[in-house]
Amino acid sequence: MSILTDIAVRASLEDFTKARDKTLRLLNDGLKLCQEARECSEQHVRYGFPPDAIPRVGIEQATREIDARWWRHCFAYTGLIKVMDAKATREFEASLQKNPPPFTIESIESMVLEMYQRKEEYMLRGIYNCFRAIDRSYRTNDKQRFEVGKKSIISYLFDTWYSGRREFRLNYNQRAWVNDLDRCICLLMDEPYQAQSLEAAIHAQTLAGDEFENDYIRIKGYQNGNGHLWVVNEDLRLKINRCIAEYCGPSIPDARSKRTDVMGTCHA
Repeated sequence: MSILTDIAVRASLEDFTKARDKTLRLLNDGLKLCQEARECSEQHVRYGFPPDAIPRVGIEQATREIDARWWRHCFAYTGLIKVMDAKATREFEASLQKNPPPFTIESIESMVLEMYQRKEEYMLRGIYNCFRAIDRSYRTNDKQRFEVGKKSIISYLFDTWYSGRREFRLNYNQRAWVNDLDRCICLLMDEPYQAQSLEAAIHAQTLAGDEFENDYIRIKGYQNGNGHLWVVNEDLRLKINRCIAEYCGPSIPDARSKRTDVMGTCHA
């Protein structure tokens, strides 16, 4: 990452914080004017001021919601949201729901800019975690070297439905993993990423059959709910394995991970 890129990102984030401050200032002024208008009206006509003319959300709640929205925009703008895996995304959203930090340049410097400098590390970790979930030798918190094979078996990927024909619908608990897979593919193949796009595409194809295929992967559903995943783009598979190797470092692969024809079973 170049210094010029860092400077440009920082300058833009500073502009965002100034716009946020101006937004809150104008909103606060507007709420005060609404309150003055109501007081003026009620001096002459009881209940003469329509209650819906004043927002039900006070300035404190409005500030929290505005800050949460600006944080989401910030993470999307810097590209951090694209390198965050499902767990990191859930933690990020939970923090915004509870009590988002003020969207100030000081907060950004302490969190976003530091993460932005480390976004390649986060990208590698996200790819590792996504594909680690479909390796049968997976163990929690075990940074073990492995390789992605040509075919993987994902348990409980689908719910099967019968409505005159067999339908395969993605299991609710697997949708986060599917979006992680989509995000990793888009990162590695330099494609635009839009949340839930792969999920929607799989759903559209499997309603009419038991298979999904695009330029990068093929998925086939089975009656027991399992799905078989093939990485049909060899360039993608090589990039995935290079990222895994870089993330793990010069470690020795476990004997169970040397088999690359079928990786294993996903319990993501």
